[in-house]
Amino acid sequence: MTETFQFLGIKWVDGVPKFMVARADNTLEYLDIPKKINLIKTDKKRCVGYYDLAQRQYMPCSARVDFSGTDMSQCTKCRDANGFGMCLGCNGDSCRADNPLGRAFCCQEHLVYLAAFPSRFKVGTAAGYRGLKRMYEQGALVSVFFAKTPDGRTARQIEQAVSDLGISKNINTSYKMNNLIFKTDISDVRRELMQKLNEIRPKISENFAQYFIEPQVNIFTDIHQGLFDCIAGTKLADLFGTSEICTKDYRKVSDAIEISGNVKSIVGGLLVTLQDSGLSVINMKNWEGFEIKLEI
Repeated sequence: MTETFQFLGIKWVDGVPKFMVARADNTLEYLDIPKKINLIKTDKKRCVGYYDLAQRQYMPCSARVDFSGTDMSQCTKCRDANGFGMCLGCNGDSCRADNPLGRAFCCQEHLVYLAAFPSRFKVGTAAGYRGLKRMYEQGALVSVFFAKTPDGRTARQIEQAVSDLGISKNINTSYKMNNLIFKTDISDVRRELMQKLNEIRPKISENFAQYFIEPQVNIFTDIHQGLFDCIAGTKLADLFGTSEICTKDYRKVSDAIEISGNVKSIVGGLLVTLQDSGLSVINMKNWEGFEIKLEI
């Protein structure tokens, strides 16, 4: 049986990825992602709605604004209802929030984290209640919360201080698609992450020391192992028979209109599938807002 929904993204619920969709009556649902998938993206596209900062839940667009044939994703009403727009890119220097919802959201406990990606580290912030969910959304399989602040502005200031030391605040989707797995043991990744944290903390202003906490390490072992099992391979590194980990060939897909095959892994908003033609890694962010047909 094939059903039609508006696709609103891959969302992580208690560590489990779901397809968040809206039905024709705007009812929001979180669907289990089938192991064998058959999915078609239509040309119909509507506003993606918004995240309600007060209710802490996603809200479909009540007007169902039509964006078919455009690059737009969110209508003005939903953007204003979210209230977070002016907070994007904030470094804690001065508050630009022009919405009481954004200001209220900022005036709650926040976490600062350091995350490990293959060959790179990332610093970021998250509202205290969204800490782990934020790591799942970003595909940050190894991370550590190292500071807790009473508000978002202070968290952003710490984030900026770490960024000034050469740590990125952003890892784009293209990089993630090209660097899916760690080529060392996950315990080594954890050790390197903690070494980096121990290197960074003494260099941050003493004014922020009061916000440091006992490091809380997060490792999503099951996701990493599933991804590793389908992507990793080995090859001989020298004439003496020493082997090293490499990645199998796979297609990086950002413009798919149809997805079929076996779902092998999901990390962040990326879907890893296996078809007769081989492995594909698909950026599902580009499907958000579109009407889809999903075989249930």
